[in-house]
Amino acid sequence: MARSRLVTGHGIWKYFNPAYYHGRTMRLALLFMLFISVSMVVWDRQTRGRDHELEVSKLNKQVLRLQRMLGDVKSVKEDATVRTLKNVKEEPVDAKRKQRVKEAMIHAWSSYEKYAWGKDELQPQTKDGVDSFGGLGATIIDALDTLYIMGLHEQFQKAREWVATSLDFDKDYDASMFETTIRVVGGLLSSYDLSGDKLFLEKAKDIADRLLPAWNSSSGIPYNIINLRHGNAHNPTWAGGDSNLAESGTEQLEFIALSQRTGDPKYQQKVEKVITVLNKNYPADGLLPVYINPDTAEPSYSTITFGGGGDSFYEYLLKVWVFVNKNLTVKHYRDMWEKSMNGLLSLVKKSTPSSFTYICEKSGSSLTHKMDELACFAPGMLALGSSGYDDPTQAKKFLTLAEELAWTCYNFYQSTPTKLAGENYVFNSGSDMSVGALSNILRPETVESLFYLWRLTGNKTYQDWGWDIFEAFEKNSRIETGYVGLKDVNTGVKDNKMQSFFLAETLKYLYLLFSPTTVIPLDEWVFNTEAHPLKIVPWKDQVNPGQSNSVQRRKPRVTLRKRRFEAHLHCDADSAYLCRSCDVKFHASNFLFSRHVRRAICPGCSSLTGDIVSGSLSPWPAKITCSCCGTSSSSASSCCSELSSSTTRKTIVNRGPRRREKGVNAVADGIFVNWCDELGLNGDSKNEVVSLASLALAVWKTRGTKVILAAAFWFGVRNARKTMTCPRLKKVEDVTGVAAGMIRAGEGKLARAVTLQLRRCRVDSEEGWAENDNV
Repeated sequence: MARSRLVTGHGIWKYFNPAYYHGRTMRLALLFMLFISVSMVVWDRQTRGRDHELEVSKLNKQVLRLQRMLGDVKSVKEDATVRTLKNVKEEPVDAKRKQRVKEAMIHAWSSYEKYAWGKDELQPQTKDGVDSFGGLGATIIDALDTLYIMGLHEQFQKAREWVATSLDFDKDYDASMFETTIRVVGGLLSSYDLSGDKLFLEKAKDIADRLLPAWNSSSGIPYNIINLRHGNAHNPTWAGGDSNLAESGTEQLEFIALSQRTGDPKYQQKVEKVITVLNKNYPADGLLPVYINPDTAEPSYSTITFGGGGDSFYEYLLKVWVFVNKNLTVKHYRDMWEKSMNGLLSLVKKSTPSSFTYICEKSGSSLTHKMDELACFAPGMLALGSSGYDDPTQAKKFLTLAEELAWTCYNFYQSTPTKLAGENYVFNSGSDMSVGALSNILRPETVESLFYLWRLTGNKTYQDWGWDIFEAFEKNSRIETGYVGLKDVNTGVKDNKMQSFFLAETLKYLYLLFSPTTVIPLDEWVFNTEAHPLKIVPWKDQVNPGQSNSVQRRKPRVTLRKRRFEAHLHCDADSAYLCRSCDVKFHASNFLFSRHVRRAICPGCSSLTGDIVSGSLSPWPAKITCSCCGTSSSSASSCCSELSSSTTRKTIVNRGPRRREKGVNAVADGIFVNWCDELGLNGDSKNEVVSLASLALAVWKTRGTKVILAAAFWFGVRNARKTMTCPRLKKVEDVTGVAAGMIRAGEGKLARAVTLQLRRCRVDSEEGWAENDNV
């Protein structure tokens, strides 16, 4: 009793006294259950709190995402620098319209398949086909990517079979270099990009090789007609021997893309020379006449227009810049385009009384108030290019101009009884516009611009305008056997041809106008002027047009690792190494440069401890024995026979600061020999020297041992010059431009030092390059 009274005398604290539970198991069990219950309640509260915090966090993220989306939608009309709409979902009305366009494509394709299979184009009224382009199956090739995009896979496979078994370019036919490029090369490359089928790439390469002789003019400006079998190129007699501006400057996209996909730079080199030549004397207003002399590259006295003959030249200046990831190497394309757009502003006028904005043509100093329907590509081009301006005011100005011109082009259609546009329109003071040429041949330019403006602004009005145009085609151009153009847009009299571009462009742009923005997004694809989408390739995967084919395949890969770098080059097959770690003797083609020694990578243990024990590659400063003449020396430059041997790879590295000069010379000689052998330089080709300089610059830019590589660049170029006797090298800028490129890239002191070294050379038209140490 005394113990019991003692425990209970503490009040509530008795429950904390262990003696209270002694011999009372029921109380202890109750206490344990109470503890468990309280713990569960606390744990549940904490869990609920964490879950609540996670839910709140997710909701906050959703709110932020929706706010950003709302901001994007608002910026569609407020911010002219918006690039392209992202993930805009398809609405029911758009889905129905898209399906109608798809049904139109099925009708056009099945009619061609039934009445004109294998021919270039269908003549629906007479139910036969015509070879407008030499029998190259233009409609099939033009329609391939449209079929693929619309999901018409059965039709696509049948077209693919025809390409594989029946498409033959070996024809004694004088083809339009321009039309063949945009339709055939573009169509095949687009089909390759979409499907990944290499058949299309091989066919594109075949036809492109047949077109290449067209660029063999004195200036590099191509001739516009070429025989596909014999390669004879010329210009049409009615052009007075001149080349057309649009037809000469609308191959860059396709041929650059072909070089990227094949790794062969020859296609890109041909077409980029055209831009280089034109850029040398590009007019201040950026406006070129439609005819150019292919021998002198001088513009002829002719009309300046954004319609037929000039249109796509300006289009490709912008699209090449976009296609090559807006890289600095193609900045001159963008610069030329912006200059041309400033010149375009001088041609822009407004009609009275309705203030329709239109683009004039210019002859000499006089303006002609006429605008082609072909010029209705300009609103889309301006909208696409507006986002590239650094100045928001400029961007807004050109986007506004694009919208005004699109309104005019839409009214080209709405102003006729058939609601289809004529070929061109004349603007008269006080009476707005009147149709000039009355025909309509199912052209796509206005629909193209509506597509771009919808994608870039999100304004659904452009979709409605496009639907109006589609319904006009359905009402006036659709017949039982296909689609036809109109001879007269006022009376509706029909012609007898379904143009291949109706399937390639008009129906494709209409389909994409009503499709989600994830279908062929504009930040991943670029459309050529025939509406064939080409995939934008990341810059790291692109071809350097200054390098030869062998260099493209065997370019050294150099990576920085603290105070050393790896160089994966080719070495002799008889070079043997001994691994210190696993005592294995092995042959290796990969080895490591460091500041002091060169060691091989052991294939067994992957260690960097393999010392060379045999072969012609010896580490510095060991003496080198020439396999040709037996000469033994510690200098790599002591034996010209050994250095010029195509079977020997000598690479010697700098051992330390005290041997810097000797090491630099050795490395320079080693790099020069390896690259010279792989390039097959013989001293009489300008392009080969540029290739050498480009390679040296590529290694120099890897931020390895900069002093050595900068000097190696200079000495390599110097040694190349010593072997040259080519009188065509008239400008020292051919080499110094590379160093200037280093300075623009921000490389600083070393680049300037190399530039000073390069300036020590002079050019002699009789003796070629030479040293002038007195400079």
